[in-house]
Amino acid sequence: MTEPASKLVEGQPVNLGDHYQPIFGVATMDVRNAAASALKAYLGGLTFFRSGLGLAPDNRFGLDTVYDNWPDSQISLDYPSASVVDASNAILGHNFVPTMLTETAHEFGENTVLWKVDEMQTNFQVDFWTNDEAVREGIMAVLPGAFSPSESRTGILVRCSERYFSRTVRLVLDEYRRTDTGDRVFDRERRVITRISAEIDVVQLRHIRELQPSVPTDITQGPPVDCC
Repeated sequence: MTEPASKLVEGQPVNLGDHYQPIFGVATMDVRNAAASALKAYLGGLTFFRSGLGLAPDNRFGLDTVYDNWPDSQISLDYPSASVVDASNAILGHNFVPTMLTETAHEFGENTVLWKVDEMQTNFQVDFWTNDEAVREGIMAVLPGAFSPSESRTGILVRCSERYFSRTVRLVLDEYRRTDTGDRVFDRERRVITRISAEIDVVQLRHIRELQPSVPTDITQGPPVDCC
């Protein structure tokens, strides 16, 4: 009696092929948050200068807080501060097939390697919140150079969290401008709106496929044979 054919299950992967690489582990931070977290950390480490207008020495300052969403209107802002929110994001096609990042072999576990499966571009809106015109001016003076520190490329490469395998994200300052409204100026608030684009690889940690040892042979080579 013949064995019944295995039952076909809806949603079951098919045709994985001989080159299927089992996933070993996943990042504990998604790719968007990895880029946003790196941007927040970078902004939080910047140093700005408030002019003394010739009446006093210039003062160094940094951001008190970098929020990962819109500041709560019911809570008093810590000035100067910044907020990072999404403007848009998109997954960009990467090649025709995933790419093994061979330089990461065994870095995150024995017999593992990172695979690049996509690229993501996210556009962040970063607002800087101040209550002092000189502080706002100091922030705007630093921003262009902070995102173009090298002559080799536009933008800056920043390290991501270990939760995303310490990959790098490229940050580019696309726009920055003052924005003032009557009610906010009355409250002495001075604001800068910026657009910052982030480009980052979408990666997965997978097992390294075991190689099957083989010895190539060429049967066309060898001593001549006298067949006559």
